[in-house]
Amino acid sequence: MPWYYGWNVVGVGMTFQAITFGLTVYVYGFWVKPLSEEFGVDRFNVMLGLTLLNVVMGLMAPFAGRAMDTLSIRGLVIGGAVAMAAGFVLAGAAPNIWVFVAAYAFLVSVGVLLAGPLASSTLAAKWFRARRGLAIGWSSVGTSIGGLILPAIVTLLIAAEGWRYAHFTMAVIVLAVIVPLVWTIVANTPEDKGMEPEEESTKPHLIAQAAQTHVWTTRGILRERSFWSAAIAFGFLTMVFSGVQANLVPYVQDRGLAGENPAILMSIMAFAGIIGKIAFGAAADRFSHRMLFYTASLILAAAMLLLREELSFELLMVASGLLGMATGGFLPLLGAVVAGRFGHRAFGRVMGLLGPFTMPVAIVGPPLAAHIFDISGSYVRAFEVFLGMIVIAGVAIAFLRNVDRDPKPVVALAE
Repeated sequence: MPWYYGWNVVGVGMTFQAITFGLTVYVYGFWVKPLSEEFGVDRFNVMLGLTLLNVVMGLMAPFAGRAMDTLSIRGLVIGGAVAMAAGFVLAGAAPNIWVFVAAYAFLVSVGVLLAGPLASSTLAAKWFRARRGLAIGWSSVGTSIGGLILPAIVTLLIAAEGWRYAHFTMAVIVLAVIVPLVWTIVANTPEDKGMEPEEESTKPHLIAQAAQTHVWTTRGILRERSFWSAAIAFGFLTMVFSGVQANLVPYVQDRGLAGENPAILMSIMAFAGIIGKIAFGAAADRFSHRMLFYTASLILAAAMLLLREELSFELLMVASGLLGMATGGFLPLLGAVVAGRFGHRAFGRVMGLLGPFTMPVAIVGPPLAAHIFDISGSYVRAFEVFLGMIVIAGVAIAFLRNVDRDPKPVVALAE
C-alpha cells in the first residue's frame, strides 16, 4: 500500500501539539517559585496566568472551531505560533507579575488554542475516513510527547539562563520549528493538495452518511442530544483526571515518597497516555464508541479505587499507569464521537463549541480535590467524589446516538 500523505499532516500536528502543550501546560509550574521570589507575590497570583489561559481558551474555542472549518488551518496554526512566541517574549521581559499573567492569558493562550489539539484533531478528521480514529489518536500523542521531553529541556534552560532567557529561547523554538513545518507540509484537506481522500469505512456500524452530507449550524448542533451527551460525559471525566493529576504530587509527598518518585509517576502516566491514545484511537474505527467510553471509565474507576488505599510505590505506579491509559483514550475517542455524528465538515465547529461547556467542569477538579483535603486532611473523600463523577459520565454517554443512524431528522440550513 502506498504511503498516504495524510500521515505527514498528522506528524506535523503531533509536533506542534507537543511544542505548544509541552511549553505551557507541562512546564508552567516551573515559573511559580522564581516569579514569586522576584516579584514578591504569592503563588496564587503566579498561577493566575495558567488559570486565565484556560478561561480564555474556553471562551474563544467556539470561534476557533468555526474558523478551522472555514479558513486555512495552516494560516491559523502559523498565526497561533507567532502569537505564542510574542507572548513568551513579553513574559520574559515582564516588569511585574501582571504583565507576565497578561502575556499568558492573551497571547500564549492564542497559540495553544490555534496550534494545539483542536487544529491537530481537525486536520486528522478532514484527511482521514476509514482510519479517522487511529489518525486522531496518533495526532493527540503529541501532547504526551511534549510532556515527556520539553520539561527536561526547560529545566536546563532555567538552570543555564534563568526564567527570563528561558522564555526568549522558547519563543525561538516555537517559530523555528512550527512555522516552517506547517508552511511546507500542511493542507486543510486532501482536495487542497490535489489528492483523493481516503475511502470511507466498510463497516456499516461505523458509517454515518447523514452526518457527512448535512450542513450543521450552531443552533442545530446545540439542539442535538449527542452534543450534550458528549459534553457532559467527557467534561466530567476530564474533571476527574485533571483533579487527580494536579494533586498527585502532594498526595505522593504526603505518603513520604518525595524526591524523584513524583516525577517517575508523572512519566509513567504520560507514557501510558501515549499507549491509550493509540489503542483507543485504533479501536474507535472498529468498535462501539459507547463501549469504548465505558471501558475507559472502568479503568479510571479502578485507579480511583486503588488510590483510596495505602499503597506501596509499586502499586502507585500501577495506579498512575491506569490513569494515563484511561485518560489518554479520551481525546481520540471524543474526536471519533464528534466526527461520526457530525461529519468532518463540522468537526472543528463542534469541537470548538464543546470548549465552553467542558472547560468549566474540567477546571473544577484540582481545587475541589484540594478543598476536600483541606477540610478532611485526606484525599480519600476526593477519590470517592470522583467515582461519583465517573458514574454521572456513564449515564450521560448512554444518551449518545448510534453512529449508523441519522443524527437528526431535520437539520437547519447553513448560517
